[in-house]
Amino acid sequence: MRVLFIRHHPNAADKDGRYPAAQYPLIPIGLAYIAAYLQQHDIPVRILDSYVGTDSIDSFQRAIQAMPADLIGITATSNGIQGAMEAAEIIKQCWPDTPIVIGGPHMATYPEKTLLNSHFDFGVVGEGEQTILELVDALKHGTETRGIPGLLTKAKKQVSQLTPRKRVNNLDKFPHPARELFPNSRYKTLLGFNPVTYILTSRGCPFQCTFCDHGLWGRETTFHSPEWIIDEIQHCLAQGAREIYIYDETFSLNKERAKTICKLIIEKNIKFSWVVSSRVDTVDRELIELLKQAGCRQIRFGVESGLDKNLQTIGKNITIKKVRHTFDLCDQVGIDTYAYFMIGLPSETLQDMEETINFAIQLNPGWTNFNILTMKPGTKVYRQAAQQGHLPPNLWEGLLDGTVSEEDCFWPTPGVTKTDLLSMKKKAHIQFYLRAGFIKKRLHELFTTNRYRLYLSVIRSMLGNFFTRAEKS
Repeated sequence: MRVLFIRHHPNAADKDGRYPAAQYPLIPIGLAYIAAYLQQHDIPVRILDSYVGTDSIDSFQRAIQAMPADLIGITATSNGIQGAMEAAEIIKQCWPDTPIVIGGPHMATYPEKTLLNSHFDFGVVGEGEQTILELVDALKHGTETRGIPGLLTKAKKQVSQLTPRKRVNNLDKFPHPARELFPNSRYKTLLGFNPVTYILTSRGCPFQCTFCDHGLWGRETTFHSPEWIIDEIQHCLAQGAREIYIYDETFSLNKERAKTICKLIIEKNIKFSWVVSSRVDTVDRELIELLKQAGCRQIRFGVESGLDKNLQTIGKNITIKKVRHTFDLCDQVGIDTYAYFMIGLPSETLQDMEETINFAIQLNPGWTNFNILTMKPGTKVYRQAAQQGHLPPNLWEGLLDGTVSEEDCFWPTPGVTKTDLLSMKKKAHIQFYLRAGFIKKRLHELFTTNRYRLYLSVIRSMLGNFFTRAEKS
């Protein structure tokens, strides 16, 4: 039973049949986990990552024809479902009798509609390792697929009822992701050491931010042991990774576990560059110092807003005072910071956005990024918008045919237009990066390390994108 997994380009091809180049793609770690689990059960697996493997419909067709399989799996986010559906259509043209299963974060949002309006035969909702294994076994032996927990089956334009699959509590039961199936040297980041890879040390997030859909795993959180994580780090370094991103929603959710991981890295003298994401209310000085000592070069925080009232509105449940305190600790310890902000929050005025920009400048993190709040399906803010009649018409159809984008799914605050939000986003980045405080903070690294070219290219890329968008609008 041969299995082929695919991550396709997020959007359909253009009129010339070509796909835009993916900028700084990261390895699709979910596919790597499932592939390793199947291999552990003696099932041969191949991977086609179109982000780094194909650039047109023709090249994708050739790749598919060269990789015959008995089951093809495609992963997709909601932003990438249009491309995934096009991929399924092309696959059916090449291999009409080969079943296709769709998985990934999108299936947690629109499972039934996705199957009914596509060439997909099956859909996986939630963790995929055990569900895919049981599907492969059923197809191999010709047994019933309906009723497999976590699996939706389509037959005669009807979708079976979903039996939820229980989460796996002990993540250590899974083998290390099959990174050897991927072209690891092709995965790069704009702001780091390449090639880069990333590790999931936990799954799930217990917090209740209104803009987050909680992805595949919901609020229940499960963990790998510190010992498993150390082995995984060594696997990644042995395969050539120069930097590792810990891609957990909140690495320090279990603070003592995070400290243990750092201590093991220090004890074993593992030298590498790494980055974590966290919350300002789940770290303390001891953990920040351990992260620094263990080689972590940057902590990324979701700050979101510069106003306490907005932080409460979106369910962030942190305060501006706590944000300042945590960033001060990072500065004192000497670890780099990256702050994420959002504009266009429910009922946020243009003046509120100006205050958030000013706060970001005063906070003076190493790097920052401003995004426009989008009402993603599956989020609380999406449900609120639906109840109040704020969603764009024909949202589902628009996402599929490309006539609706994320930028169209903004919260319609009176007096704030889409043009206002795009202009404010551009203004925020220009004001943050073209100022003395940012330049001063980076001056030492610019002239004492080999990263000066990297930083200059980052700034040029960011500002170039904004000016290009302004010209188009």
